Amino acid sequence: MLARDPDELEEGEEPATPDEDGLRRFLEGTVMPWFDGRRKELPTAR
Repeated sequence: MLARDPDELEEGEEPATPDEDGLRRFLEGTVMPWFDGRRKELPTAR
């Protein structure tokens, strides 16, 4: 979800914006941490 109430932002967190920098912040701050955690949960192929 890209649009959030400004009151829901953590201290120092910037809202996602519809530009390159906003997308990068969203991907690096939300998607990549989720993906890394999820990848560790999945069984590895042997």
